[in-house]
Amino acid sequence: MTDLADHVQSLRNMIARPGLFGTLFPETTEDDLVQVLRDGLAECHLEGMLLEYESDDNGVVIPDLPSGAMSMVVIFSGARLLQAEMLNRMTDRQYTAGPVSLQETQATNIVRDIMRDLKEQKKRIIETRRTIGAGHAFHMADAYLVNAFSRINPYSYVTAEW
Repeated sequence: MTDLADHVQSLRNMIARPGLFGTLFPETTEDDLVQVLRDGLAECHLEGMLLEYESDDNGVVIPDLPSGAMSMVVIFSGARLLQAEMLNRMTDRQYTAGPVSLQETQATNIVRDIMRDLKEQKKRIIETRRTIGAGHAFHMADAYLVNAFSRINPYSYVTAEW
């Protein structure tokens, strides 16, 4: 069995550099992040992946998730978390006190680009799963490797046969 709480740090590191997550998301609790991981696993289920894995209310997954499958859950969860952040981010603030005014603008271009890359990564994983059609355990590892390889050389296409 896999306890999703053991993988919360991987999700934090995906969203922010180590040590900065608590500053950027001070209200986010460990339980919140476990729920985001559970939602990521459910999204994998919606895509027809990892169907043999189930999570209970405490975030314990049975049977044990292989590391490649867990990485995929973290990727799907991170995309969900970044999407929520983009929807809730205030990009422009203006403060006025008498004749003095201050305007503060936060660029969302970087977060938007990261979100676009994550969506493309998810799309490649899903497409790889559909085209390979292998067993789940082998398939998840291969989908993850295809994704990693495509980041190194995006102009090549990898196939796997059994």
